[in-house]
Amino acid sequence: MKNKMKRFLSDTDIQKIFSKNNLGTVSKSKQLSGGEFNSVYKVVTDSGEYVIKIAPDNASVLTYEKNIAGSEKFALEKLGNNPYAIVPRVIASSDSDDKFDYLIIEFVEGKMLLNQRVGKENYNGIMFELGKAIAEFHNIQCDSGFGYLQNGLKQTWREAYFDMINNIIEDGKKANCKIPYSDEIMRMINKCEFALDEVKAPSILHFDLWQGNIFIKDGKLFAVIDFERTILGDPLGDFIHLNYLPPFDVDKNKSLIDGYNSVANNKLSFNRNELIRLYLMRIYLGLVACVEPYYRFSKFNVMFYARKSFAKKFMSVTLNELKKLIETE
Repeated sequence: MKNKMKRFLSDTDIQKIFSKNNLGTVSKSKQLSGGEFNSVYKVVTDSGEYVIKIAPDNASVLTYEKNIAGSEKFALEKLGNNPYAIVPRVIASSDSDDKFDYLIIEFVEGKMLLNQRVGKENYNGIMFELGKAIAEFHNIQCDSGFGYLQNGLKQTWREAYFDMINNIIEDGKKANCKIPYSDEIMRMINKCEFALDEVKAPSILHFDLWQGNIFIKDGKLFAVIDFERTILGDPLGDFIHLNYLPPFDVDKNKSLIDGYNSVANNKLSFNRNELIRLYLMRIYLGLVACVEPYYRFSKFNVMFYARKSFAKKFMSVTLNELKKLIETE
């Protein structure tokens, strides 16, 4: 998707990077469509097939997106030690001498779930396996802290969560973004922050598990890609991307939850406090969705207004669900 953040790499640029990393002579390179952050190329050399992801310049990104390639590398390398985590293998990455901030990973076959027609029974099977994969991500916990690696980890999830909230709000102010329901958002966060203390250890979150990042092959789950939004935090953050606008429905997500709990070290019951934590993560995602269009698109781009409209609806649903949960106390 075209936007004002993506970089263009010439064939010469790509060959220099692949030569530096001893990955052979490039015979073909193609920029891949989709995605709004990194520029992504499929590259074929005499040593194999790869994907290279090039991050935008740090001056044009949100606070959590600065030096983001290192965060994705961390997650993929951590998860790559688990044979059940089904993630691409890291091949190489940039260093301080490089012109571009990049990550080279193995090329993943298969098709995006987004583009496939899947029957209900088969879909439920894919969701069960996805649930198991998410649990494997979360089973590999880190003791270094909470939050975004690139922004400095915090000792508690509550501290990290408020740091994330404050940073995205500041990003919005810098871009003259008027955040809808801003006062209500902060009131609701302050009412619900008690639930954040239930998160005692940081899990590796993908935090972008929508159907475009889920690959299937021969009708089965094959891989999960794009860990650039990785957070060390609350595992419930990985249950909010498959159905953005509707309220989270435990029954409709039964296959996903059953798969998760079949292998998770810490099982989830989706009780009241866990649902509060889930919607707190949706508030954060909603704030990101509100601010992102100001960094991604020109105000002459129809996507700018479409994303603003979506973010407002998303936040409205999220706040309403949190109100219901608080009223049941």
